Amino acid sequence: MGSGGQKLRLLAFHGFRTSGTILAQQMEISRLSKNLEDLVDIVYLDAPNVASGPIPADVPSDIFRGPYYEWWNAEQDPTTKEILRYKGWDETLAFVKDYIGLHGPFDGFWAFSQGTILASLLLAMKQQGLILQHPCAPRFALCFGGVIAAPVMQHFYHATKIQAHSLHCIGDKDFVKKWSHKLMDTFDNPLLITHPRGHVVPALEGESLEKLRSFLMARQQESAL
Repeated sequence: MGSGGQKLRLLAFHGFRTSGTILAQQMEISRLSKNLEDLVDIVYLDAPNVASGPIPADVPSDIFRGPYYEWWNAEQDPTTKEILRYKGWDETLAFVKDYIGLHGPFDGFWAFSQGTILASLLLAMKQQGLILQHPCAPRFALCFGGVIAAPVMQHFYHATKIQAHSLHCIGDKDFVKKWSHKLMDTFDNPLLITHPRGHVVPALEGESLEKLRSFLMARQQESAL
């Protein structure tokens, strides 16, 4: 059943070394595209950096075809394995800011895996007055298979929690589950949905789907004020 409100326009950030097209496929496979089509219009963006290494093992190339992109590549200290920098971050930040300025407005972010780091950092930086200060800038995030930024980037989260609305969909068998909860903890009053699967965009039904739809309908009501 439709909400009766104007559709939310969302900017979607794909996972590591995939693409906007692949995230759209993942949404189709999960039927979330169909189940939310009355509530949202989603724009699937490709990262500005071509994949700099092999495609993740859980991205079957016979189903999810390239080209493949990354928001950045996390470069590690070879001895300690500590992440030293996000190579490609500057290009991504400039690209996304320009895209929102040229193609906005967007109500919020829809993000998966590496894309959730980007969405959370953008909202944190917005809260600090560093970027996206225009009235129609994205104001909330939906994070699937979320990951918190590496310590080298966590200064952007600052001392206070992110005051934006957020929904976090976390898999019981997801190998990033611990980091998904850490990401959720950077937000003030986040909403949690769990599912029994791993690092995927899951099919949601019943109470979980209604929880997601209710979150989006609440954001619609805010837009109408």
